[in-house]
Amino acid sequence: MDYDFRFRNASGKWESVGHRKGADREAALEALKERTPGGLCPGRYMSRPRSRQKDWDVFDLDGDGKIRTSAEDAAPASPPTSTGKHWLR
Repeated sequence: MDYDFRFRNASGKWESVGHRKGADREAALEALKERTPGGLCPGRYMSRPRSRQKDWDVFDLDGDGKIRTSAEDAAPASPPTSTGKHWLR
């Protein structure tokens, strides 16, 4: 499958990094890293298959080149508790 990749630059705008084929996103990202001089910068990225899919998957690339998704970072939410007429989280 062919994947598009975009990087969030310092001004907050998404810029195209390129596209690569791979069995999955990780394989396509590895192929893109190999073809990019100096490798990919750590930071915020998003990717999607190059089809008519409109939803992008957002992820972070750390300094070691490991992918970290926001779902991995999310802490389990604590249930709200009642204190009289108010709910606290």
